[in-house]
Amino acid sequence: MIGSVHAVPGAPTLSQLEKGDTIVQVNGTPVKNWNQVAELLTSSKGDTVAIATNRARVQVPVGGAGQPTGADLLAAIDVKLPPVIGDVIPETPAAKAGLQAGDSIATIGGAPINDWSDLLERVSASAGVDLRFEVVRAGKVLPFTLRPESTSVKDAVTKQPRVVGRIGAVNASVTAREPMPFGRSLSVAVEETWGVGGRIVDVVHRLITREVPLNQLGGPIAISRASVAAARNGFEDLLGLIAMLSVNVAVLNLLPIPILDGGQILLNIAEAVKGAPFSLRTREYILRVGLVLILMIFVLSTFNDLKALLSRFFAHA
Repeated sequence: MIGSVHAVPGAPTLSQLEKGDTIVQVNGTPVKNWNQVAELLTSSKGDTVAIATNRARVQVPVGGAGQPTGADLLAAIDVKLPPVIGDVIPETPAAKAGLQAGDSIATIGGAPINDWSDLLERVSASAGVDLRFEVVRAGKVLPFTLRPESTSVKDAVTKQPRVVGRIGAVNASVTAREPMPFGRSLSVAVEETWGVGGRIVDVVHRLITREVPLNQLGGPIAISRASVAAARNGFEDLLGLIAMLSVNVAVLNLLPIPILDGGQILLNIAEAVKGAPFSLRTREYILRVGLVLILMIFVLSTFNDLKALLSRFFAHA
């Protein structure tokens, strides 16, 4: 079910889709879940994409000059999700106000919130403005006041930067079990691993360019909290976290920092260009620099963990 539809340059027919519509076919292929919608949209090969819902059928030109791609169409259509918080990022308005995972947002500013798209719309348009939330927690309605932070983001559709409000809350995941042939499961696993690796590279880039503040960097305590939460949600979530951490280690190990594999590769390339190996003393100094960098990252992430831990403690005291 569609949660919201964003305007896309070059695709006016997409506006015929409406919130609440259920997508039943993409390019003539029946779809049963959002993963299938995403796969069919991003892999579209023709000049148009046909999207059929329970109410309408839309033809959208793609791939030409001034026209969107299938990935652009996917970014423009939000799936309908319940307004339930799955996690709260430390040191954000949501964390400071005391919102917790599992909270269901009932109203914002007195207006009812029916799904996550409603929440995003209200919060995004209210950067720097106090908003009154009514939250359902353990059967009780609790009031909170939050002021969304002004955050510069790249629009998923137009690719242009814009300032929106953010509170630092992530929606609860909605999943379903679906049988899959072994060969297909291997293919999906490769695609997921590649996608996670790409997102990690993007986060590292945004940390370096300061698009993501360094206080969002988590360390051992954050990993322990995530592990406990995953274990409580079930064995599958725990395995998923282990897989994600494994991909993190694999990608971060390739960073060009001396002492990591990426640094060793860079060092070997430098020696090849130089035409001779570095002296043992030079190698020792290079490795010391790498060790200091790793220790700095460890200290920073642990400091962020402790700061977030104390912040949560005083928020609930």
